[in-house]
Amino acid sequence: MLETSAEFTTAATLGARRAFARVSFGAYDVTAKSDAVPSANGYQPFTSTLNLIDNVKVPQFNLATLEDDFFKLDGSFYLMPDDVSPADSLAWWSSSISDSTGALAAQPTITVNFSEYHCSLGITLYFDEVNNEYCTDFDVIWYDGETILNQESVAGNTEPVHVLVTAVEKYNKVVIVLKKTSSPYRYARLTEIDFGVGKIFTNDEIVSARIVEEVDPVGTTVSINTLDITVMNEDQQFNMINPDGVYAFLQERQVFMAEAGLELADKTVEWVPLGTYYLSDWKNSTGLTATLKATNVIGILDKTTYYNSKFWTNASITSVVQDILDDAAALNSTAAFPFVVDPIVQSEVITGYIPIKSHREALQDVLITARANLVVDRNGVIRVTRADYSTPLATVDFDVITSDTPAIEQKPFITSVSAQAYTYQLGEQSQIAELTMTYTGVTVVKIPYQGASKNVSANITGAGTIIKASYSATQATITVNGSGEFTLTLMGEPYLETSVDVTTSLSPIPAGQVPQVATLGDNKLITGRDLASDVTAYLLAYFRRRIKQTFPCLNNPALQAGDCVSVETMFGGYQSGVVEHQAITFAPGLSAEIEVTG
Repeated sequence: MLETSAEFTTAATLGARRAFARVSFGAYDVTAKSDAVPSANGYQPFTSTLNLIDNVKVPQFNLATLEDDFFKLDGSFYLMPDDVSPADSLAWWSSSISDSTGALAAQPTITVNFSEYHCSLGITLYFDEVNNEYCTDFDVIWYDGETILNQESVAGNTEPVHVLVTAVEKYNKVVIVLKKTSSPYRYARLTEIDFGVGKIFTNDEIVSARIVEEVDPVGTTVSINTLDITVMNEDQQFNMINPDGVYAFLQERQVFMAEAGLELADKTVEWVPLGTYYLSDWKNSTGLTATLKATNVIGILDKTTYYNSKFWTNASITSVVQDILDDAAALNSTAAFPFVVDPIVQSEVITGYIPIKSHREALQDVLITARANLVVDRNGVIRVTRADYSTPLATVDFDVITSDTPAIEQKPFITSVSAQAYTYQLGEQSQIAELTMTYTGVTVVKIPYQGASKNVSANITGAGTIIKASYSATQATITVNGSGEFTLTLMGEPYLETSVDVTTSLSPIPAGQVPQVATLGDNKLITGRDLASDVTAYLLAYFRRRIKQTFPCLNNPALQAGDCVSVETMFGGYQSGVVEHQAITFAPGLSAEIEVTG
């Protein structure tokens, strides 16, 4: 549960309350930064042009200098260390300083080259927000090769973050020329460049907004949380035939950040995050509205495939999750996906491999093996943890439940859980795969194995040569220069698998109950009878939590799926459980449909 003020908690329980919605949306080219190669005509040696595309908008240190009337003695500055490095998260600084009018005689010029074409609705430049220092005058020029596509000259800028809205398509170079600083005798500082612009939708523009959060407490499903928002489109920015609108620049995976706010007794508004989401679909609902749909990071992981599993032996759960997420980040051309493994499961170790499947499903195999679950928190961080049914974080009573009482039902009575327990033995070197194909030119060939293998090598016969090759435990990736038909043969030491069925059963089965068995899907990480017994016993204990309470309520948006809560019953007592599902409508109003199982 998110930490909020006591005043916020009080406001959340009031029937007569004022709720607010806010959704920040970035119409950015989502592949531009990963393709960008920035350079400059002169800058301080302790900074780097790579700082301009590292997604850090506030420098790690606010460094003191002897620039005129700059260094405040209020404890907010760091003295320049001797070992400051370009690898530190600092702003980019020009090598020259401005004159008494702020003019930069040797105008610093930043050039960003791309290997592919990009399209964006302008550009956002982040100067020095911490000290409210910025460039007042500058040029931005977009190119296709050496041909100028668009040039914008800014004069009299008064903000440390400048949003320059102009539609530019198919550019592969951007040049930024800094001409004048807001204060005299200043280095030009630029912290970050975003290739696109951001927009904030508020209550006046939002017709409706809803998120759905779900958590499987035992990790048998890794749920995808969703955001649906309908906004006013009176200016036709989201009209697909408007050449100057936003619609043409919408791309999958553009970021939304949703927030809900409540008015406190002193008339101020306190906000809480509702999550980070990535655009998945968009359309004009009517001529006056547009509907945007987005998923959390799990929706991204569901669309990419994990080909590169290792064969792990007693590897930490942290390192295995890191492997999966790093592989997904590389395929998505994005920065690393942030994650945390909570201490309660950090000691779990993994042996085995993951067959080729989606990154989402790969995480699911790890969670089941470690008796863990996964929650994506409201800041977009993936958290691997274990459900806690014993410590309620909030109480939900009839003051906020908007139906007569919660609807109560019992889930199916599961009497046994069954899983396959695997053991592995390394076999002798042998042929593990072969592929014959015809191709002229350079191509990348991916050859999966049957099961997992070690010490793999490739040989080619026929009209082709191997340029390079890499091998995971489950697949070979080989770059071939072909000139006709060729055959690739893979040799390796296969891991020989054996498996046995392990079942944990409830005993005795209550009178009148019909035995029902839940069978786990194939999971190559469940190794040995002892681990299989632990996994099936853990799942059976969860299945005995059969009471599901469903109710509408005045939502406290600080409550998250996965939290343990105590819910008032019609008998005057309370029944605790974990929030497995909640659908929060945060415009209009603020309400939720919640499911609690315990």
